[in-house]
Amino acid sequence: MIEVPAAALSVTQFVEKLKFLSIGTNDLIQYTLAIDRSDSSVAHLYDHLHPAVLHLISNTIKGGARAGVPVAVCGELAGELDMTELLLGMGLRQFSMHPSQILRSRSSCSASRRKTRRGWPPACCASRTRSRSAPRSTIAGSRRRRSRCAPSPSGAAPQGSAHVRAERPTGPKTAR
Repeated sequence: MIEVPAAALSVTQFVEKLKFLSIGTNDLIQYTLAIDRSDSSVAHLYDHLHPAVLHLISNTIKGGARAGVPVAVCGELAGELDMTELLLGMGLRQFSMHPSQILRSRSSCSASRRKTRRGWPPACCASRTRSRSAPRSTIAGSRRRRSRCAPSPSGAAPQGSAHVRAERPTGPKTAR
C-alpha cells in the first residue's frame, strides 16, 4: 500500500520487488497535507486536487508502469467522478470503489467519450494525448470483481468494495 508520501516518492526503489501497488488515497492525502479530515477545524483544507497529492499519485502510477507492475487506487478518490478521467489520463487502469459508484463512473466515462469526437482522451486529459493510435480506456463493469483495494493471498474481499479494471480494447476491426 502506498499510503505515505515517503513510499510514493521512493516507489522506483522497491517496485521491482512487488507484484502490485495500491495507492491508499485517503491516508496519502491526509499525510501529504498534514490535515485530519475528521477534524472540523481543518477539514476544509483537505484537497484531493492539491498539486503535491497529484504529483505523488502520478509518480506512483508511472513507477509501476515502468516496472510492469499493476497499480490500483482505492479510497474515496477512486469513486470521485471528477477524478476518474484524470486518473485514467495519468495511466491508471485499476480502481477499487464502492459498488454503488461503478455505474456512475462508467456513465461519466461514456459521456466524456461521446463529447470528444475522437473518443479518448476526454478534453480534460487532451494535453496528455500520446497519439491517435494509443489504446483507449473505459471502466468495464463487466470485468469487475470483488476484492480488497489490492489483491490478498486469500482472495477475501471486505464487504462494500469492488475492484474495477479499465479494459484496453484492441484496435478497430477492419474489413479485408
